[in-house]
Amino acid sequence: MNLTNNNPSLRNSFTGRNKQTGMGKWSWLFLIIFLVVGATQALRLGPHYVDFNLIQSIMDRLPAEEIHKGLTRSEIREIFKRQFRVENFPHDIEDIMTIERAKEHTTLIVQYEVREPLFYNMDIVLNFKDERIYE
Repeated sequence: MNLTNNNPSLRNSFTGRNKQTGMGKWSWLFLIIFLVVGATQALRLGPHYVDFNLIQSIMDRLPAEEIHKGLTRSEIREIFKRQFRVENFPHDIEDIMTIERAKEHTTLIVQYEVREPLFYNMDIVLNFKDERIYE
């Protein structure tokens, strides 16, 4: 006995309107829009993270023993200014860096935020902060 010929609901499940077809044109359109917006935002926000990694690499290359005992605040800022000129960093070191001195250690704090337009009247605010203690 062949059940598929006698049962109309089974017959429709294998052929006809109830056949699985995949994504429709609207699904593809929304997927493409989502991917384009995501890629655009990645291209807008990526350079800011590259700049912050630049600051972290400059802080890693600083001579730790000289920061606390050998260099003045202006000399430390001058090291950063030279690197910022070479790397074309858009922020001024005076605005983003704080140097705190104590008897036991010197603390360098780099903190800044970047406002990047997202859409018509919406912005994304990126906050960056790195704090290093040199003894």
